[in-house]
Amino acid sequence: MALAGYRSGLHETKDQILSRAVQYLKNGAYPEAVDLFSRVILLHGENAVAYEGLALAAFQKMHFDEAFDLFRKADLICPGVPDILSNWFESAKITGRVDELRGPLQRALELHSEDRELQRLAMHVF
Repeated sequence: MALAGYRSGLHETKDQILSRAVQYLKNGAYPEAVDLFSRVILLHGENAVAYEGLALAAFQKMHFDEAFDLFRKADLICPGVPDILSNWFESAKITGRVDELRGPLQRALELHSEDRELQRLAMHVF
């Protein structure tokens, strides 16, 4: 029975897998979410949503350094996304690495100068 479910999962699109992974993440099913986010990266290559999802799962498991590095990967793939930077900032506060967000945050502000979340982050980082 499980094999049949696995086989049908092979035909899912990247967006379908990501959608299921996000739902697992929201429901606190971190191992399942991590498995699906990892599958997206394996099958489809680098993906900012997948890395952000892996980072959020790591953060929830209190693996803050791992979360920090995964948020960095997400930002490198898709720079300047306010949501990624906001989450990255939370892990940076805990790990004492807030200064490392100056460059990425500056670039994000150049792209999204009116974004209130980025402006709030800038007050803490600069």
